[in-house]
Amino acid sequence: MPHITPLAHADSTGDVKTTLDTIKNRIGMVPNLYATLAKAPAALNGLLALGGALEKGHLSKPEAELIALIVGQLNDCSYCISAHSMIAKGAGISPADILAARAGTLTGGRNGAIVALA
Repeated sequence: MPHITPLAHADSTGDVKTTLDTIKNRIGMVPNLYATLAKAPAALNGLLALGGALEKGHLSKPEAELIALIVGQLNDCSYCISAHSMIAKGAGISPADILAARAGTLTGGRNGAIVALA
């Protein structure tokens, strides 16, 4: 399967560089997903706009991460599982709840219902 090499941050220019700088300043790094999409700036900006729209929804950051964890697990995406486990920890989700969400066994309350629905 062919792979697209991520754009090196040092090689970015113009609006793409500004966008990547913003991502780096916000989360401390530029994940490969964003660096790869930077080769198609419309796709990168679309993904960022979608994320911004979802942040304005009714789910809290921890709730959104619970969904990302179970979806990453169901899709067998080790990159997603790793990234969202780190983000979930930063959002205050305990290591036990991270593992339970990935396994689909998180129970009780709204968080359990969110994972079960996802």
